[in-house]
Amino acid sequence: MTAVIVKIIHTSSFMYTLSGDLKMMMLFIRGSPKRTMVPITPPTPTRKRPPSITWLFFQKPSDPKASHIRCSACPALIAYGGTTTGIIGHLKNRHFEIYQQLEKRMKMDDSVEVEESDASDVLARSFATGLIPFRFSENPEFRKFVKIVSNGRITMPNGRKIKNSIHKQAVNHLEMISKKVQNVRKFTILTDGYTNLKRDFHFYVLHIAFVNEYFEREILFCSIRTVPKGDAISIGSAICTMLAEIGLKISDCTAFATDAGSPLVSLAKNHQIERVHCSCHFFDLIIKDFAKVKSIQKIQEKAQEFARYLAKHREDKKRLKTMSMENGIEEPVPLPLPETRWAGIYSILKNFLAHYATLKELSTLQRFILKPEQIELMEHTVELLKPLHDAIMQLERDSSFASEVLPTIQWVKNKISNPTTTTTLSGKMKQIFDSRTKIMYNNRRLLCSCLLDHRFAYNLDILASWEWELAENYLKLYDKTEITTHTPPPTIPRDDTLDNFFLSSAGKKQIDDLKTDLTSYKALMGSNRPSTSSPLTFWASNQNNFPFLAPIASELLSTPASAATCERTFSRCSDFLRQPKRNRASVETLNSLLTVSEMARSQRQTSNVFDSDDDEVTEEEETEFSVWREESEEIPAEIPQETESEESNQAQIPPEFEEEGGESG
Repeated sequence: MTAVIVKIIHTSSFMYTLSGDLKMMMLFIRGSPKRTMVPITPPTPTRKRPPSITWLFFQKPSDPKASHIRCSACPALIAYGGTTTGIIGHLKNRHFEIYQQLEKRMKMDDSVEVEESDASDVLARSFATGLIPFRFSENPEFRKFVKIVSNGRITMPNGRKIKNSIHKQAVNHLEMISKKVQNVRKFTILTDGYTNLKRDFHFYVLHIAFVNEYFEREILFCSIRTVPKGDAISIGSAICTMLAEIGLKISDCTAFATDAGSPLVSLAKNHQIERVHCSCHFFDLIIKDFAKVKSIQKIQEKAQEFARYLAKHREDKKRLKTMSMENGIEEPVPLPLPETRWAGIYSILKNFLAHYATLKELSTLQRFILKPEQIELMEHTVELLKPLHDAIMQLERDSSFASEVLPTIQWVKNKISNPTTTTTLSGKMKQIFDSRTKIMYNNRRLLCSCLLDHRFAYNLDILASWEWELAENYLKLYDKTEITTHTPPPTIPRDDTLDNFFLSSAGKKQIDDLKTDLTSYKALMGSNRPSTSSPLTFWASNQNNFPFLAPIASELLSTPASAATCERTFSRCSDFLRQPKRNRASVETLNSLLTVSEMARSQRQTSNVFDSDDDEVTEEEETEFSVWREESEEIPAEIPQETESEESNQAQIPPEFEEEGGESG
């Protein structure tokens, strides 16, 4: 059987390893881990009691009666005594993001038994996730391999059947999404465009984010659609079609989370929907503005030249990596990154510096040695770019909230305003940063989201008093709850005495409205601010205490800080299109492949919040495959975009006279 596997790999240049889904299918059709190939009927899946979610993160004590265990994420000691109730409570209250990740991992483990129930679907899914052409199913060696491991019980489907299975799973995915969102009335659209000039393909991807009745946010991948051209009308038509497929209407959308591409800005404006600029794209624009400084361009070119050299010369790359590891350096070697990679400049410069000492020891790399002043400049540049890179890493997570954008901007501002060494370069960075960030403080949704996040509300280190007051006034535009009044039972006055006058005054109507909620909320933030790590956890437990603020929080906190989930979908899209043997795939087939691939990736998610896609590219791949997207890098930082200028002007209008105008609440 080993010989057959070797033949499969050698006769197929595109398949070096079996994908995870294909391995699962092989285990299933084999029916037993024993070495003897005998026909065994797959056993009926039995559900075992899963281990406690806590031991996926905590170290289980050897003594089952230990009184306390130490938290792995903070210094706290948690009561144990053989029960995990206190540990789970600590996770929910102090580390809610970790708790959500552990829940996803448990669901993934539970879903394996269901997926194994249909070998043909698992096989088809392996073709989608493994980037394998359909016709590979007709490879003689592969068919022989399947026949051997299944002892002739499995008939290998042909390419057409695998393709049909993938289409079926994509349709089932849409039906499943439709059921999930049938009661959703307010949601955020996450979308972005992708273009492959070589094949003249233009795509737009759609994700939606919403907060469900349990105050849990869900971000769902819906679909990908081709557009004839990247204008607002074509994009709007594609998005409306994708929404209709899952039973939603664009009129129920309350916000767009996108980059600053002019078609997406126009689309949001035409539909009178608020738009939140993807914070990762925003910080990346600052980095690219800074990279235009001549001195930075020179050291950047040196580092990129070195990265391209390593991509071409594998032996030198291997030798450099080996020697660096012997010296305790674990950073990856610098390799070319796509232009669309956020903070790619920082990564290349940092990795160059990490391996520079090793570089100087290798005879073949002597031409990449820099002057001392160039190294000093590179180190200073990395220091200035690090806060921006860290901000991107924080906000690109699916668990981020739009409420975190302004606090993150303030944190980055503090970092770049106090560098280790004050230079002309640090002054230039501060100038670019201040110029770009002005517009973000005028975004109404960001201000209100920050106000409704108990971690930041009324914190004067983040916003000034007048800005918090402005956010309070803006909240009125989101308030759709009817004002309620309640009157105590009437008392019958016995006589016209002073005591009875006091009693009758206490019986007047009391009005519950947004202002009342805000007063109580502000008092709570000033006296006993809760310590929960997630704003949705706070509102889940306080929705009855603030009946007017809670619906607004549910709407605003549905918006993530970035559209990074769209970017991760595009990285897989480029993997498909980069294959020469896929150049005849129709748009419908590609849509189904990407849908199934994205669906499988979501099901395989582990506790790691970052995507593990390897987006390093070689020089050959860069020349063979080009990506173009409409972005705003060419817009100087000093010249805000038209729509953003209008938002800036709106912020100066007194709230009591402001209409919803071009932005819907």
